[in-house]
Amino acid sequence: MKKKIAFGIVVLLLIPAVIGVVVVTQILPSDQNAPIVRNLPAPAAAAIMSGPPGGSPIAGERVTLAEAQDRTPFTIPIPAQSAVSGEIEEVWASDEDVADEFKQVYIIYSDGLKISLGTHMGSKDFSELVTGSFREATVKGNPGRGKDPFVKTTNIGTQANIIGSLSWWESNVDIRLYHPTLTMQELLVVAEAMPTATWK
Repeated sequence: MKKKIAFGIVVLLLIPAVIGVVVVTQILPSDQNAPIVRNLPAPAAAAIMSGPPGGSPIAGERVTLAEAQDRTPFTIPIPAQSAVSGEIEEVWASDEDVADEFKQVYIIYSDGLKISLGTHMGSKDFSELVTGSFREATVKGNPGRGKDPFVKTTNIGTQANIIGSLSWWESNVDIRLYHPTLTMQELLVVAEAMPTATWK
């Protein structure tokens, strides 16, 4: 009789531990590649997890080119039409209440060309950023970096298309061009057809 009572007590003690293991197993994410956000306020953590609101390419809103220019402290350098094969489809800009030193503009063309512009106060040493597939570039006399598009095989054997890019800094403006198929040299042609960004 005493053995049965002792066994019953052991079972009762083990039940919470088993339940705890099951609960922890269900709460922990199964995806080992999921982003980990620790010790951040809820809004900051949400921003890291979801990116800019509404699926926009930057933290801002879709506007006309004229509206973007009104909100931006520098002139927006649009390349000559002869250097691009598409038309402007979308323009995104930072909200009006964003300080000038944090203003951004993002322009999307119908052929896949994307132009990212942002205020960048100070200087940038591009030689320190030339790593991996990136190469040094000189854009209108300014140092920069770029890379050709290529297909990359991931660790799990799938293939990912890496877009071509070109970036440089001029007149306190960080300028970046992206395209799914254009090489760095072809993006240099587009860059050379862009007027110099100047502060208003």
